[in-house]
Amino acid sequence: MLRRQAGLGYIWRSAGGLQNLSFFDNRASSIYVPPGWSIRLYEDLNRGGGKACLSASTASFNGLVYDNGHILDNSVSSYEVFSAPNCASGGSFPPADSIPPQATITSHTTGGYITGSVMPVTITANLQDAGSGVSLTQFFAGADSGSGWTWQSLGWDVDGSDGWSSNGRRRPG
Repeated sequence: MLRRQAGLGYIWRSAGGLQNLSFFDNRASSIYVPPGWSIRLYEDLNRGGGKACLSASTASFNGLVYDNGHILDNSVSSYEVFSAPNCASGGSFPPADSIPPQATITSHTTGGYITGSVMPVTITANLQDAGSGVSLTQFFAGADSGSGWTWQSLGWDVDGSDGWSSNGRRRPG
């Protein structure tokens, strides 16, 4: 799954193969890669330009580069999904998960407000997905930064063994 900045959209692909980006061209800034899968990102359409293989999720493309040295952040034009690590061909594709996940915020209540400079703010949630399970979550909050209302990422959690929460971390790990 490729994500745009500030949670403004995403593309989900549950099968292998090449895809050119249209409305999402040059806008991806993070990615979710399921365990055991990988994705090769291309700078240009139809596998053109620089390329980079990712075998794990990343919350930000900031600092990543293609094999030609060009900056990856907000420059992906096509990508290829592999059902094996390290962008290797082969493997079988699992069936698409059609069961939506269930989420309940358990701390800071829905509709609640946080004012002033109270940081960090910890948010916790109960997450369940009977189909494929939950391997990571990203928390967002709506905020008016003075130029209009936008969604701001509050952070990620990639280890649900201690519950799902975020204390304002910006990157998984």
